[in-house]
Amino acid sequence: MKMPIWGRLPIWATCGVELGGFIVGASRWSRLGRGPRAITLWFGASAIVDVIDLGLSRIIRNVQPIQSALLPISMVLAVEALASYQVTRANALRFRAVGFCYLLAWAVLHLSVETFDAYSAYSTPLYSIVMLGGAGAVIVQRVLRGRGDFLVDPAFLIAAGLCGVGIATVFKTLVGALWFRDDPIALLAFYSVCNVLTVMAEVLIIRALILTGNRPSLRPT
Repeated sequence: MKMPIWGRLPIWATCGVELGGFIVGASRWSRLGRGPRAITLWFGASAIVDVIDLGLSRIIRNVQPIQSALLPISMVLAVEALASYQVTRANALRFRAVGFCYLLAWAVLHLSVETFDAYSAYSTPLYSIVMLGGAGAVIVQRVLRGRGDFLVDPAFLIAAGLCGVGIATVFKTLVGALWFRDDPIALLAFYSVCNVLTVMAEVLIIRALILTGNRPSLRPT
């Protein structure tokens, strides 16, 4: 089935926002701290996945190995961004330990039940759940500390954006596959809604990069 234009537009929008996020971060690189720099690279890795999926899928017969290899890289960058905003080194180490555990799980899954040339039925949902949990923890931390207006708090915006991306990915990988697997049109419509949510979440992260580049960030330890 050929994908209709309404199904392609949200995918192109996601790719455009991710490329834009990488460009914004790269242009302000010297003024960014560790967390925003990690998020800039995360945008770059995400954009590569989308560009490969949209532009090279007709040239390369199977792009799944490239996407599978970029998944743990994206996780390391997302966890590092969240860990960099921890007040204590112990909390930062806990976040990084969670990222390391994901890498181990990803390696074990690909050495056992998953292959590089097929869709990651386990490691992709696990990626979204880990991101959602880590981002949610940072949101709770910032709210409890009451740092003022959250819309100008880069750490809160990054965590909220990653939380939104995690929710969208959970719905795409778990809910959509279970509810709409026998109805391709309904599944495509559901995926499109999830892609729109991803775009909205990533706009929050871009706002954090802009704020960090304009004024001193609420700096991590």
